Amino acid sequence: MSDLHKRVISGIAMGLIALAAFIFWDGLPFKIIYGLVALLALAELLANYHIVRLYTKSTFYVILECLMTIFGAYVICFHFSRAAIIATIVIAFTNDIGAYFVGKFLHGKCFKSRPFPTTSPNKSWEGLIGGAIFGIIGCVICLYLDLIPTHNTVFWSILALTGWLVAVVGDWLESKTKRKLGIKDSGDILREMPILRIAEKITEGHGGFLDRIDSLNAVAIFIFILLQMF
Repeated sequence: MSDLHKRVISGIAMGLIALAAFIFWDGLPFKIIYGLVALLALAELLANYHIVRLYTKSTFYVILECLMTIFGAYVICFHFSRAAIIATIVIAFTNDIGAYFVGKFLHGKCFKSRPFPTTSPNKSWEGLIGGAIFGIIGCVICLYLDLIPTHNTVFWSILALTGWLVAVVGDWLESKTKRKLGIKDSGDILREMPILRIAEKITEGHGGFLDRIDSLNAVAIFIFILLQMF
């Protein structure tokens, strides 16, 4: 089975689990599951960091990724309403979807250079632009559905113009951290543990739990900060 097929199958499985958790008890099961996923993401990160020894050049990025994971999960689980969580998911996923499909079909056709040649060599400018366009559309959808409790023009202008970029930064930081650790799939180390093998199997083709929530955490933190400002 190809990585794309694994990605699609595991993506559908994760989507169905998240949807079911979201429907019942005002989304509380979703928050519980998200908290557990964040803990598993931290376990992936720290386990991989442990095997490359302490005080390496990866230390700064690992600490930053840990802080983002903890703070992002805290915001989503304890501060966001169900509507705000939906907004976070819409903005992060529309960026990811736009970047993936636009990049896949237009890769290298408009630009020969790459935005992150050493960290994420497969990402293209076409995908980045596609993600930006889809991310802005995602913000418009959130505004139309009144998912975030504010109609402040400045808030929505900043979110629409830079929310997609925050998602990209979250994904870049995760890729940079894995690059510093010398790993491609952060979930491999947990798949070696029998007690976690079943849970980690669901992320096969995605690069681990950390790879699934990096953009979500970044966007959640960004929305939380903007809401404190406006």
